[in-house]
Amino acid sequence: MQQALPQIMQTTIREQNLLQPGDTVLVALSGGADSVALLRALLALERYTVLAAHLQHGIRGAEADRDAQYVEALCSALGVPLVLGQADVPALAAQTGESLEECARRVRYQFLEEAAAPRRAKIATAHTRDDNAETLLLHLGRGAGLRGLAGIPYRRGAIVRPLLDVPRAAVEAYLAALGQSFCTDSTNADLHYTRNLVRHTVLPPLRAAFPAFDEAAARCARSLREDADYLEAQAEAAWNRYQRGETDAAALAALPGALQSRAAAAAARSLCGREPDAAQIAALRRLLATGRGAVALPGGVSAVLRQGRLAAVPTKSAAPPDAAAPAPAPLLPPSPPDGAGRQPLPADGPLAQLLALCGAAAAQAQAAWRVPLWDGQWVDARIFPASLLQVFENCIKIHKYTNIAFFAYAIMDGNTFFRTRAAGDRIRPAGRGVTKPLRRWMQEQGIPAQRRDRVPVLARGSEILWVPGAGRSESGRPTAQDEAIVLLAWQGEPPC
Repeated sequence: MQQALPQIMQTTIREQNLLQPGDTVLVALSGGADSVALLRALLALERYTVLAAHLQHGIRGAEADRDAQYVEALCSALGVPLVLGQADVPALAAQTGESLEECARRVRYQFLEEAAAPRRAKIATAHTRDDNAETLLLHLGRGAGLRGLAGIPYRRGAIVRPLLDVPRAAVEAYLAALGQSFCTDSTNADLHYTRNLVRHTVLPPLRAAFPAFDEAAARCARSLREDADYLEAQAEAAWNRYQRGETDAAALAALPGALQSRAAAAAARSLCGREPDAAQIAALRRLLATGRGAVALPGGVSAVLRQGRLAAVPTKSAAPPDAAAPAPAPLLPPSPPDGAGRQPLPADGPLAQLLALCGAAAAQAQAAWRVPLWDGQWVDARIFPASLLQVFENCIKIHKYTNIAFFAYAIMDGNTFFRTRAAGDRIRPAGRGVTKPLRRWMQEQGIPAQRRDRVPVLARGSEILWVPGAGRSESGRPTAQDEAIVLLAWQGEPPC
């Protein structure tokens, strides 16, 4: 087993295309058996530049100090560079309203991403086949669909999981053959944590009844992941044909159920810019089949059928489930625009301040308008020649404007909205090289929990382009091929 585990791991790395020879790999090193085995196995392969990172969460007191000392000594003995971090997770969880487990996970991944980014490293976590079985059962208990039942993915952005095909028993045998010690986390026995409850009380009888349960669960997860990938691709293709005008709503209604539900979800995201729930997807399917009625969607809009095409109209119900949520505001100029497409620029707004700094550039605006939002907020928009991109970029960077951002003109296609956050939203923060849930990113930015449902976001479907006052995404940036750019300036109370 001393030689077998690294080879099993390398087979996974090759088959799943997780790493390339010469890659820099940052191991999330807790000091536990799994992460220590991952570190030793990566070093044994002698194909990668291996680093390690360890975060003290501020939860386990002296035991956590012991783990940090062990990790430091291990990395020193192996000649592995180590990045150490410290956080007060209990205090952060109290501030954000998260559970201790959820907060610890968020803070840990944020720490790993920040440690990996300047080193251009992949992040390797030590999830094993046993972890995958636990995750599958947890998701099953919560009523997950195919994607959730597919378990832990081998890769998520810059995060890779090379041990996902390795059973925990093989990890322990490998370390025993090496004579390698490791730390034991006492909280792993605490049955107040749902995962521990599954690990210690649900899995043992399943393994007794089905000795190959973990292997079967991994095989099931792989199969479901392939099915989910295929169905989502087919549904996306069907929805794209509809959007191009090649088909109508009847064609969507004729799709097999598995594709129809996914296409209905895509339709909802397009109509309201937010993620629908299972009941709304089912209602959209009935609308497509019958052509009658309206489906209330998030954001104060309803879906209706008009001449065989789905359309969004304001929800007429006096009290839809999310009546307090502001209606999405499309990023489109008035039609017809005021005069030649220009509106007066307020002298005291953030855009006026920026354009005053940029001098003659202000006179080159090709169109100008204001997008009213909610809670007294608004966004001033201007279209400029792309040749001015560098001028504006330098001004925004020098003066640290977080309430002003510029985008490619391509976002002006009617599918971009200012709205509030929704389930499923994701953001690719500028300069970070990762994609993460908007919910977690808002927590990381320190946006108070009580304000997050009113903060405006600029979105295309579930992809977030900008959170005014907090930060922007890599998505929507102008390229050398763009002839024009859109400059947006938000006015409102800073979210954080």
